[in-house]
Amino acid sequence: MLLRALVVFFCIGQLQANCPADFITGPKGCFKEILGKPVTQREAQKACQEAGYSLPEPESLAELTELVSTLKEALELKDTGNGLGPGFWMIFERNQEAPEGSEGFEAIRKDKSLFTVPGSNKKMAEEMWRKGVVWRQEPDQPGDYLDARDERCVAVRDFSQAFADDFVCEGTEVIETHFAICYTRD
Repeated sequence: MLLRALVVFFCIGQLQANCPADFITGPKGCFKEILGKPVTQREAQKACQEAGYSLPEPESLAELTELVSTLKEALELKDTGNGLGPGFWMIFERNQEAPEGSEGFEAIRKDKSLFTVPGSNKKMAEEMWRKGVVWRQEPDQPGDYLDARDERCVAVRDFSQAFADDFVCEGTEVIETHFAICYTRD
């Protein structure tokens, strides 16, 4: 009986993250908003790396949905009538540039398989992309803009919906910024 209790305790303990102080326990890890304001993806990435962490890396739509719900509650976000924006950056990036007018740029921008964890071949789950809204004539993500904005970075647009959208990472074409949520598995 004692052995069974120890096994149950050990297994449950493995499911709970041992989070650093002031981090939020979430799906498969620990999370913390660190800069206190929306920033570009490159600023978020740099801040998390300098602190020894990375941007969130959800592996499925279910995990992303749980993460958005957990963060929304922990950060005490309230709907202002315009959604719960801005959202937060994730680690995924399109691993190929596609400047406007370059050969095949339209197909590259829409290719979901090109969004990976930088420095690896780990692909973002395609189910996490935001679906277009037909009655609003919105196309599916990624690649809804075929202009000068080469949207290579991925974020949750706002905390009212758990879907990924592509955005400009940095530079003069940045239209939207998001929160820097750092992530660690321990």
